[in-house]
This record gives sequence, C-alpha cells and structure tokens, in this order.
Amino acid sequence: MTKKVRCAIIELNFEASDRWVGMFEQKINIDRMEQAVALFGSFDENIKLIENEYHVVVVGRGSEIKVSGEPEDVAKAARAIESLLSLINRGEALSEQNVRYCISLVNEGTEQKIETLAGDCICITSKGKPVKPKTLGQKKYIDSIRKNTVVFGIGPAGTGKTVRVVVIAKGDKVKEAQEAGADFAGTEDIIEKIQGGWLEFDTLIATPDAMGMLGKLGKVLGPKGLMPNPKTGTVTFDIKKAVTDAKAGKVEFRADKQGMIHVPIGKMSFSVEDLEKNFFNLAEAVIKAKPSAAKGTYLKSVYLATTMGPGIQLDAKNLPAEVKDFVSK
Repeated sequence: MTKKVRCAIIELNFEASDRWVGMFEQKINIDRMEQAVALFGSFDENIKLIENEYHVVVVGRGSEIKVSGEPEDVAKAARAIESLLSLINRGEALSEQNVRYCISLVNEGTEQKIETLAGDCICITSKGKPVKPKTLGQKKYIDSIRKNTVVFGIGPAGTGKTVRVVVIAKGDKVKEAQEAGADFAGTEDIIEKIQGGWLEFDTLIATPDAMGMLGKLGKVLGPKGLMPNPKTGTVTFDIKKAVTDAKAGKVEFRADKQGMIHVPIGKMSFSVEDLEKNFFNLAEAVIKAKPSAAKGTYLKSVYLATTMGPGIQLDAKNLPAEVKDFVSK
C-alpha cells in the first residue's frame, strides 16, 4: 500500500510540475539483489534521503537502478548512490548517518573521502563523521567482528538463485571441477579473462597452489567480494565438495562494523516449510558464531523482509529458545 501511494504522488508531480519536462535519466547497474536491498534500506529510507536532497526519483528494477530528474541533480544523486554501493561491497551496513555523510561529501565534490568509513572505523557520530577505535577494548571488538566470517548451508531449498561457479586450479583438478559441475574451470585462461574485465560468476574457487597467480587480481576481485578465502572454503584441494556446496546454495555472512547481518533466506515462491527451515538454519549459525569477545545482549534485533518490502520485527529475546526447539524436532 505504501509503495502504491508513493507512485501515485510521483505521477501527479510529473503532470503538475514543469520541472519534470525534458527529464534526464541515468542508469546504474548492480551485481546482486542484496546490494539493492541494502542500498534502499527499510521502507526505502536511504533512497528517500537522496531523493529529498537532490529532488530526483530513484527506481530499482532487477539489476538496474534508474535516477530521473534534472541533469545536474541526477549526476549528484548517481555519485552518491555509487559511493554507497562501494560501501556495501565492502560489507558496510548503511545507516541514516553515513548516507547523510555521503551526501555531504558529494555536495562538496569530495565523495572519494567515503573511503574513510572503511578500514578500522568503529562507528559514525550523529553528525555523520567516522570515529576510529581508540581503546584496546574497542580494537579487540572490531577484530573479533572481522575474524568471524561464517559459512553455512542455507537449507533444503537453497536461496533460489542459480550460482555460477568458476574454478582456478592446476592439472587434474581442472577436470575434477568440470565433473563436479563448475560453470568454468581453468588456470591462466580464466585469469586472463578476469583481467580483461570478465566477472560473470558468483563464486570463485581456487586450489592453494593456484592462489599465487591470483595476487594480481586482488584489486578486481576484492571489492566485489569474489577473492577466494580459506575461511569460507573457497581455497581448497577438495574441489568437488567446494563446487557442490556452492551450487547447493552455501551462504557466507559476516557482521559489519555496526553489528548488522543481511542474509537472503529464499524467495516468495518457496513453501512456508522451506523458508522456515532456511531461517532457523541461519539463526542457529548466527547464534553459534557468537564471538568470544562479545559481552551482554548478543541478538539485539531481528527482522524479516521481502526485497523491497517493510521489515517485520521478531522477538530476538526468545529466538535462541525457538531455534533450540526447532533443531531438536
């Protein structure tokens, strides 16, 4: 209902205001639907900040984000969106403060400073400024968050996505990858394709003896979250298992600096039973991954939401007990 009303208001603006005559449009491509979810935020709150600041209309459709309005306003809004996407690609969770901070940087023409929100920043202030950890306790907490990357099988129904898997290996491992169902497998030929800008895959797996050749691809794969990592099971000699797990819907998650986790658990076409199993599988993995340095309340809030829909808050306090009951069935 909210989105229908919002669309109606936009249509009235098109008809009633001369400022939309000769409207300019710019498209921004996104790699994954999760990026759009994080970018728009709950109730589209992040995008509304950009729309209100630059008097533009932002619409997400599939793998595209369209920004419409006056040329100068569209250019600034697009720069703000691209800067926010770079944060999302580094695993950051967007908040009102850092969206406003990004907007202020774009207005100053210094959006490259958005990099200051990465690194060892622990939070940002109410004025949108990044704050770095100063005490030993703060630094230990940030380290514990970064080290706790968790990989788990999402559940019996997977995520509903077709996962494209690429394997970089040597010798017989290339054939093993192909037999296991990898979409592409090779060595120098795959590396050359990636260097040439080819990134049409979702998961990259490599054998340990091939990792030395991937160093030169760090700047390309790193920002996209595609660099193989032993902690996530994508650097291994057991290629068959790695490919099988990736194709089955293995999901990786990590808490960002603000302690938030965004993970897909399926599609609306899934049965209630499959969605339930996927959710409790995720919840169990999150609870088991509690860092040893984490004190006090671990699960502060839990929400379920559709891709572009409002979030529904769950009872975080009772969730561990519910997970225990579900697993024991």
